[in-house]
Amino acid sequence: MEHRVIFKDPAHYASFPRVRRMRNGELLLAYYDQSDEVRAQHPNIHPHYQFGSHVVVQRSRDEGQSWQRSLVDEWPAEWRQSDIIHLQPGEPYREPDAPDWQSAAELEDGTIIHSAGSLLWHRDPERLRLPPEIADPPVATPDGWYRTYIHGLVARCRFVDGRWHKELSSLKVPPYTWPHWGWCAPRRMPDGSLVAIMLGKHPEYPERQPGTIFAARSTDNGMTWAAQGIISPHNFQGTAPQSGDPAVQGSAALPYTWSLCDEVTMALTPGGKLVSVHRTEGEPDTLWPLVWHVEGFVHQADSLDLGQTWQPAHKTPMWGHPAHLLLLDNGLLVCVFGYRRAPFGIHACISYDEGQTWDYENVRILRSDGAVRDLGYPNSVQLKDGRIYTTYYFTKSDGIRHIAATVWSV
Repeated sequence: MEHRVIFKDPAHYASFPRVRRMRNGELLLAYYDQSDEVRAQHPNIHPHYQFGSHVVVQRSRDEGQSWQRSLVDEWPAEWRQSDIIHLQPGEPYREPDAPDWQSAAELEDGTIIHSAGSLLWHRDPERLRLPPEIADPPVATPDGWYRTYIHGLVARCRFVDGRWHKELSSLKVPPYTWPHWGWCAPRRMPDGSLVAIMLGKHPEYPERQPGTIFAARSTDNGMTWAAQGIISPHNFQGTAPQSGDPAVQGSAALPYTWSLCDEVTMALTPGGKLVSVHRTEGEPDTLWPLVWHVEGFVHQADSLDLGQTWQPAHKTPMWGHPAHLLLLDNGLLVCVFGYRRAPFGIHACISYDEGQTWDYENVRILRSDGAVRDLGYPNSVQLKDGRIYTTYYFTKSDGIRHIAATVWSV
């Protein structure tokens, strides 16, 4: 097992990496980077939310040994920045950063498609009141700003003549409003269609927060989408924290509900089963410390018909979030996840039967030297020599949030 530091700078908060193998064989790594200068301008917004950050994208042509040539410099400036947005008359919203590598899928012709949204900020909330079918109502922030989020867009990006070209269109998946796919990029199915797991507002379940998790299918390379099966159950019930757990000592033994969120990933097994694993979220927010430490198990939902219907989501033995699935060349399924309680770190678990069971008794502890729970978001690719390359963001005792990787073998 080998640990590598990819980017670490005491004046920067780096997080949320995503590594993927492109069709040309190169590895591509994307992560968010926020400078101390930007963070100092907004002390009441936690840097975890990456306010004012920019996206760093790098390539590796030597299987992750080194990373070169930031693609960010090739993007138009308006794609690079996620700074404060001062809306001008006649400009209802700014186009989102693109490509959004967290949710992107590369098609056979080199087109990158991703679910697009845009976080908008303004001092005047009235400037953020957009049609309800595309945006949330404006919400006040602690430092006197207001924010809203644009939903329901899809972007198609191509690198032509030395620069990225982007087309935006509405993402419509009736009967849902505000549909988008988050961490789970669409997957190509054996029949040629694309399947994505999305989050959206269903008219029959308006009380569900943040929405309903469902699958959608496209038969025209993501131009149009049709809703498939809902992934349920949506809500789970809990009661009291486990006695003696130092992470929750002092928490009240209160009932609470918690639900699936859109930080989800899926894999298509050799047997034709879609396996999805989900992070869970607690409600209400005032109880999140209790939910974080007491529940917080990775949940799994499977489909035997390529997303048309789903078996009920169930709890796995893996505690942590969020998780990422990787199908190895030998058919084994690898799940990596952040372990956000002491000893803080990165864990991995193997399934030898396409997700039917998980060998948690032999969980792989990739890292256990984290200083705080502000770490994780791991994801993996398989190297050409068969080893696994797992990236994540990490925080040690020096307090520097940085991008790291672990190279390991099953």
